[in-house]
Amino acid sequence: IYQVTINQTLYSYDIIEENHGKDLYPGGHYIPKECRTEQRLALIICYRNREQHLKMFLNNIHPFLQKQKLDYTIFVVNQHGNDPFNRAALFNVGYLEAMKLYQYDCFIFHDVDLLPEDLRNIYKCGDQPRHMYV
Repeated sequence: IYQVTINQTLYSYDIIEENHGKDLYPGGHYIPKECRTEQRLALIICYRNREQHLKMFLNNIHPFLQKQKLDYTIFVVNQHGNDPFNRAALFNVGYLEAMKLYQYDCFIFHDVDLLPEDLRNIYKCGDQPRHMYV
């Protein structure tokens, strides 16, 4: 019941948008139609030179978050150039850019190569920070 099947097919961005875009507002924002949510979630993804991971992530995370009936926006923050990958700086940039768009209630900082496999891993914020993959 709670186990999520990971779709490992590598689709093009066009196919991913075709499969999931009809339910999204511009900018990758999803609002469930059948309920009001407690929080508005900003999911921030750090990314550089991992296009296959990003495609697989996007193809799997949309159905996962929608099954949880979450109001969410996905922010993909890409680091260009050859400098060492600075994950923390990218998360900070993602946070600042998200806050320019809306006053989000919850921020989840996510790795592009980790996919949730259990629907009981609820993507919302509580009183204390927690590691999402436990």
